[in-house]
Amino acid sequence: FNAPLDFIFIDNVELWPFGIAATASEAIYNDGTTIGLDAVRIDGLSIGTLSTFWCKTNLDGCFGTIAALNLDGKYSQLNITATTHKSEISIGTLYKTTDANDDWCISVSGTYATNLSIGSAWVKNLVNIASATKQYALIYLNQANSDIVIGNLRADLVGATTRLLA
Repeated sequence: FNAPLDFIFIDNVELWPFGIAATASEAIYNDGTTIGLDAVRIDGLSIGTLSTFWCKTNLDGCFGTIAALNLDGKYSQLNITATTHKSEISIGTLYKTTDANDDWCISVSGTYATNLSIGSAWVKNLVNIASATKQYALIYLNQANSDIVIGNLRADLVGATTRLLA
């Protein structure tokens, strides 16, 4: 979605490597660069359930809600860049699992502020996330005027250098 500046209503989306799991083509989907949803300047984003497996959700300058965001498997990430406009996103529930040592759950960065509110979140990593990763943590905030508010957070962390927040 590239700058519709209007409402976008999506009930339920599941992004999964249907038909290519356990085949040679799975490597393309599983390389850490797959984008499931790329949305820019949506002034009324409304998603019921968004479930991703091994793919990123990128939001830039969006305002709206996601009732349930399921980030399953490595490189399923929520990246809010806010390079075109301020982002304001409310998520009812979020979960994230990963078994990659260079992965994260939420990354907030950009020129404009982001206000991210999550009612309930559960993040779980299955391997040590080394300090050589870009974000150094499962939740990364790199914009001075932004905030992330999480009402109820459960974090199951593994590894000596894994950090929850950076």
